[in-house]
Amino acid sequence: MMKKGKLQQMLSKKKPILMIGVSLFEPAVMEMAALAGFDAAVLDAIQLIRSPEAICHMIRAADIYGLSVIVRTDEAHAQAYLDFGAEGVMFERVETAEQAKELVSICRYPPYGTRGMHARSRKGNYGQDTMEERHVEQGGDEIIILQIESQKGMENAEEILKVPGICLISCGRNDLALSMGIPGQTRHTKVRQSEQRLCRMVREAGLPPVLMVADNEKEAKELLAEGNYVLSAGHDEEILLSALRAKAREIRSALESDYEKK
Repeated sequence: MMKKGKLQQMLSKKKPILMIGVSLFEPAVMEMAALAGFDAAVLDAIQLIRSPEAICHMIRAADIYGLSVIVRTDEAHAQAYLDFGAEGVMFERVETAEQAKELVSICRYPPYGTRGMHARSRKGNYGQDTMEERHVEQGGDEIIILQIESQKGMENAEEILKVPGICLISCGRNDLALSMGIPGQTRHTKVRQSEQRLCRMVREAGLPPVLMVADNEKEAKELLAEGNYVLSAGHDEEILLSALRAKAREIRSALESDYEKK
């Protein structure tokens, strides 16, 4: 049987996991994320239109450096990315248990789901791995992440969490705030209370902690104290912009200060 992926092993051992959201589709971003110490990258193939070829190049770059890849995608492309080598997929706007069952099903082999077998996939070493080695007996063990990010999803969360095969739950603050009529207020009390309620239900369901976003060290420590050890540091775009702004401010301050002394 094929060895479990890195993230699956970390989840089973309850080890802290640090992820980064990636929207800049340049393979070097994956290499740098790995060198920076991230465990996994979530490639966003939903909000930004990217070709499947571009995503495959990103997965290849990540593989070289041992960075796990989750692709945020739709039902039509999920199996293809799993067959190519993504360690998991993330689905947005999950609002009902029926929807969750359908999403899990397309990622699992029969009798656990409806996923078709690609005998010569990259994940299966182009046909060299046997069927047993590719998890067919267990339906496939790639990570399935469902995003609950609306009031309706929150209302149905208890039933959604009963669906077998879910590996992780993610709470989308921006869309949740939007659905509550408070767009942009991702730290609003109503949003935070919904997150905490979701985290409590996930614990009661026996699943790993909700994938949460920590903007800074203080917030990361607060989330960890609440039992959340699967964290994202945000997205590459905002991290890059923040680093560029800080560096420009630092050097410009010294430049202008020294220039004025002359």
